[in-house]
Amino acid sequence: MEFDLMLLCLMAAEEHGQKGEALLRPRGHHRPTYGPQALKPLRKIWAIMDFPCGRRLKAILPKIIPKLEAFGETELEPETRKLLMRISGVDGR
Repeated sequence: MEFDLMLLCLMAAEEHGQKGEALLRPRGHHRPTYGPQALKPLRKIWAIMDFPCGRRLKAILPKIIPKLEAFGETELEPETRKLLMRISGVDGR
């Protein structure tokens, strides 16, 4: 028997005392933090590092960016470099 995923979520929420309508509310839209000027080098670094998860990528970025720049693997604008150095480990979009 197939169940609709939303129905299963609503049923699980009700079992745990949560209101099901909270699951149906649309999420707020956030302004993008990282533009194409940051995403392109971030994707390259992510691939070079063998696609680590966001938390591991966040931890390694401050160490790897200077090394990649020293070896000529990437050239970053100062603003882009600053964005990548303070990237959130959970965000990583």
